[in-house]
Amino acid sequence: MCNIPRELLLVKKKYWILVIVCAVVLFLDQWTKAAILEKLPLHQRIAVIPGFFDLTHVRNTGGAFGIFGGEKSGLGGFLFLAVSIVAIGILLVLFIRSKENEKTLGFAYSLILSGALGNLLDRLRLGRSLTFWSFTSPPSVGLPSILRTLPSAWASV
Repeated sequence: MCNIPRELLLVKKKYWILVIVCAVVLFLDQWTKAAILEKLPLHQRIAVIPGFFDLTHVRNTGGAFGIFGGEKSGLGGFLFLAVSIVAIGILLVLFIRSKENEKTLGFAYSLILSGALGNLLDRLRLGRSLTFWSFTSPPSVGLPSILRTLPSAWASV
């Protein structure tokens, strides 16, 4: 048997939660986006709950909820990549600085980080983020936007 000090296991548990949450959420994010790219033509809409929730294939070259959208190339594309990388760095620092007993905060940071990583992957791979959840009317949002917004509100309570 391996004798690993208990203190080391406690510290590692926080990081395992981060890795597992990020891996699961990133897998689901990229899998659902691949399905949308394959099955739903651009700008097409499928009513899931009529009048409330639709799946809509939208490509977002801008920031959250389409802010500053436009062409994917040039300074705007670079700016959103840079902001994503800085945000991911800040989230990692905040996560590392969180205490072991702040499980809710650590989980919230993990979800927010997953959303930021999902958008970064989209921007690197596609030059924009892919969004497909639409409530009542535009803007459409993707899983990363939801994962950044809800846990932020949850962590602030």
